[in-house]
Amino acid sequence: MKITRVALATLHNVYYGVDMELYLEYVIIDNLVMDYIILRLIELTIGTKLRKFNKVVVCLLGAGFAVFMPYIMKWSVLLFIYKIISSIVLVLCIKKHHKLRNFLTYYLLFFTYTFLVGGTVLGIINLLNIKYTMSSVIMYSFDFPMGLIGLVFIVVINIISRTIRVIRSKLVKSCYMYAIKIHQCGKCYNINGYLDTGNNVTLDNKGVIIISISLFLRIYKNIDLTQVLNHKVEGLNLNSPVYITIGGIGDNDKYLSFVLDEMVIMGKVHKSARVAVAMKNFGDYDCILHRDYLKEGA
Repeated sequence: MKITRVALATLHNVYYGVDMELYLEYVIIDNLVMDYIILRLIELTIGTKLRKFNKVVVCLLGAGFAVFMPYIMKWSVLLFIYKIISSIVLVLCIKKHHKLRNFLTYYLLFFTYTFLVGGTVLGIINLLNIKYTMSSVIMYSFDFPMGLIGLVFIVVINIISRTIRVIRSKLVKSCYMYAIKIHQCGKCYNINGYLDTGNNVTLDNKGVIIISISLFLRIYKNIDLTQVLNHKVEGLNLNSPVYITIGGIGDNDKYLSFVLDEMVIMGKVHKSARVAVAMKNFGDYDCILHRDYLKEGA
């Protein structure tokens, strides 16, 4: 089946001695991808996320402006005004600008990254030895839009960067992960603990280990959570139960704290280790250790 492409304009390339056509599909795809790249660069520069709706509007408007540009290429003054107005409209659509200085900052970034991305596209075209010509827009002889190459490049880079972040996070976290054994009520539980230097919770000058709700329910399957949620200790079969305030885990609310029979960390036995129950889970680990328990075993 032959695919019919919509030609917007035709220009003669003197260097190659051939006519080159500008196709509608190519213009739309190329500009959508290029505008997205420009917006991502602006986000990285400013350090804040732009609204998705605004980004979609800017990309669609940018592609729309590019589609109509070939029809006014022969009027240089009109083309210049058209470019200025279209760029101002795009920058105004990026976000609300409450001050002129803020608008000018975004406009300068948009202008700079437009040239940067455009220069990169030309570099890729030259690297691949693709025939091209320019007259306000770039025309090239290639079987598919250059924007698709850019899109694939973006996807690959995002996958690689996310993978690197996950691996780096795992490696860093693994340095602070410890295999722990809990002996409670005649049973042994193997869990993972994470040493968080931000855990400064103490009670009676002794560090408190924060355990997840799932670990708590794993040890005490028949516990009455209603009593816990109502901050009551009556009827709870726990060692020295009290309620303490812990900031940074959630609200500055009261958390159930009690004493375990025995906890073994790195071969060191800790008798009467005090823990507090967080009403959430921690993902890869079951508890947040306190640095006191990495000292001499009690």
